[in-house]
Amino acid sequence: MSFADRPPSPPAAVSQSSPATPTTKPRRTKAAKGCGVCTQFKTIRRAPIKETFAAGIPMSGSSSALESAGTSAPSTPAPYRPFPCPPDSASLGSSTWTFLHTMAAYYPETPTKAEQLSMRNMISALTRFYPCGDCAEHLTQEVIRNPPVVTSNRALSNWFCQVHNEVNERQGKPKFDCSKAFERWKDGTAGNDCFSELGGDH
Repeated sequence: MSFADRPPSPPAAVSQSSPATPTTKPRRTKAAKGCGVCTQFKTIRRAPIKETFAAGIPMSGSSSALESAGTSAPSTPAPYRPFPCPPDSASLGSSTWTFLHTMAAYYPETPTKAEQLSMRNMISALTRFYPCGDCAEHLTQEVIRNPPVVTSNRALSNWFCQVHNEVNERQGKPKFDCSKAFERWKDGTAGNDCFSELGGDH
């Protein structure tokens, strides 16, 4: 998520007298069949656990952990596995774009005023706290030049796509067809069942 250098300027602040406090509970609509990001217990339970955070240490609550309760510790300690290197700007940017595009696709079709305000505040906070300073400054300039459109999931998806394409253009990369945002970040390509392993409605 690399952005061009620009002179410093104050981030796009959201004018309000107090933090946004939703008057109702966040909406939790039933996800569509094959939802790739919807967390369901049956999906988690079905997914094989390939590794744990600490190598050789059973996950708390797992069958192996329960079976080992009350038994002596293993005689051979688990081998040390160092953490991978922290993300650089490129890997952080790629992960951030995945999050932003997916979030926009799953944003409500008809968001409430409170939800629209929350989204504006989230984007405003991103301009302040994104770890890459140059990237945050460029996003700030984009928000000032072209304020976020938060009236629907398609409008927001198109806005993020336009901002991303500005970055692609500066880096000499091809632009993405914004009309295919939902196909890329939510629905999947027709004829390619990306979520067949989930099965049923989620």
